[in-house]
Amino acid sequence: MKNYLLLSTLLLSISFVFGQQKDLKAKEEKESKLEMFSAETGSLIEKSNAEIGKIGPISINTSLLTNLISGNKIKGLRIEKPSTKTYGSDAINFLDEDEIDGVLKSIEILKGRIKESPSNYTEINFTSRSKFEFGAYFSKEWKYYIQVKKYDSDSIYFMGENNLNQFEQLVTQAKAALKAL
Repeated sequence: MKNYLLLSTLLLSISFVFGQQKDLKAKEEKESKLEMFSAETGSLIEKSNAEIGKIGPISINTSLLTNLISGNKIKGLRIEKPSTKTYGSDAINFLDEDEIDGVLKSIEILKGRIKESPSNYTEINFTSRSKFEFGAYFSKEWKYYIQVKKYDSDSIYFMGENNLNQFEQLVTQAKAALKAL
């Protein structure tokens, strides 16, 4: 009986440890490199954001983070949408510098696809490491959106085709600004 109890306790402990590691890995996969860099403990982090422009209420900024102790730096985009709720909080998310080319390529592909009118409901979307999302869906006509934070309906901005072009221009400008930093 003691052996059975000891074995059961050991198996529960092992499954708990593996569950913890799985949760940590899942959390890391949801954070951008910028977020992980700024969360480093024992660091003194300087954050500098410069606004590139806006698409409706959504602000696109460059973001430069510097570890003042080690001198390491990381760059990317900071995307923010103010809350429309009285007691809500603003939605803020990040795109790592290495994701920007993927965003621009996705916009280019999306622009080609929206010239077609599919016979079925269709969705096309880009999702970043930190779950920033943009795309379009077809239901009688194409509709475009940016969702700053997944699972936060207040962080969605529905836009027109002109806004998609504006988004592409702002991301292109931000990419150039990041190279200059």
